[in-house]
Amino acid sequence: MESTLIPIFICVILPVAIVLIVYMSRYRTQQSKNELIAKALEKGVPLDPNFFKIAQEAKIKRENPMKLFTWGVSLVGLGLGVFFLLYFILKAQPEMSTYALGIACSGLVPVLVGVGFLVSFYAGRYYKKQEEEQKKSDSSK
Repeated sequence: MESTLIPIFICVILPVAIVLIVYMSRYRTQQSKNELIAKALEKGVPLDPNFFKIAQEAKIKRENPMKLFTWGVSLVGLGLGVFFLLYFILKAQPEMSTYALGIACSGLVPVLVGVGFLVSFYAGRYYKKQEEEQKKSDSSK
């Protein structure tokens, strides 16, 4: 019983806890910003319109499409490295050689995630180009 609790904790509870911590941290940060704005409005302090513009520009900078490309290439490389590492290490051991390919396929998970990032990057680039062409054609009319 005790030997099964540790893997369950590591594989299920720990990732959920990490996601919750990150989510709660962002939520509290946003909540404190909203409280600050509310207090300023209550006291009658005029808010600078650039305040919201700066926040929007920071968000746009965070959503840099090159991040998708970088993460995609990195994950594909990492996944292929893990795949080949596991395959060759396990293939060298006689008792594990029959399971080598099956276990090594776990390295393909990051590869597929990386391919998803790359597809998202190229699709976003394609649709952005389509939008620009649409705007040009609309403005020329």
